[in-house]
Amino acid sequence: MSHAYLTASQVAELWQVDVSTVYRLAKDDPTMPATRIGSSVRFRADRLESWCAERTQGHERKASRTGRVTVGATANPTPAQAEAAQAH
Repeated sequence: MSHAYLTASQVAELWQVDVSTVYRLAKDDPTMPATRIGSSVRFRADRLESWCAERTQGHERKASRTGRVTVGATANPTPAQAEAAQAH
């Protein structure tokens, strides 16, 4: 099975950001689907698209296996989060 891989420059062009932003995300965010080949970084297009969709504002998120909910999620707020939401 063949998969399309993008370079950091191609991702930057798609997202309309500087290539350094793509490299920073790949370095700092372990959930970003980046593949390192020597000193090069490649991004599998289908996984990157899914990763972006999961981070789209308004996208409902589900709890992870640890039971933690990702930032911006609406399901299972902690008591402190529920209280803060009611205060607004």
